[in-house]
Amino acid sequence: MEARLTRSEEEFAGPLQPAQVDDLLARQRALAAKAGVAEDIILDSFRRSLRQENEETWLRPDPSGLAREIIAACKRLDLLDLYARVHCPLLIFIATTPFWVTSPPWVQEVIAAYRTGLTRDLARLADKHPNVCITSIDASHALYSRAPAGHRGRHHRLLGGPT
Repeated sequence: MEARLTRSEEEFAGPLQPAQVDDLLARQRALAAKAGVAEDIILDSFRRSLRQENEETWLRPDPSGLAREIIAACKRLDLLDLYARVHCPLLIFIATTPFWVTSPPWVQEVIAAYRTGLTRDLARLADKHPNVCITSIDASHALYSRAPAGHRGRHHRLLGGPT
């Protein structure tokens, strides 16, 4: 993973060439098609990660700056510890459908193993903390991009609110 981040930093540091932007947009289109997500949602999201400065296009956050800081902060964050310290009702959804359909098989195997361990750890957390409710959803992490109304209704029902 570190090697991949370093390659990305090297590839995308500094202003992007028009061909790089075109290639990145093509990748986003392919991702949308494979994931079954509306292309405009994916492209709009990606375009928000670009900034124009002096007639040049840059990625934001800067891959070697803020992006690396965000990744480092995520590595330090222990969500299970945080969830254990929450005292109000806490509803956690586990998306069970793989989203990254474009990744190599070994990545999907790693994600499946991670999901298995996470599901186990969250079940243990819910056993110890009655305010924690864990529920699985037959959807990917792109659930709001693919079928927002249906999932929103499910969330409201689980929370006891209007659908």
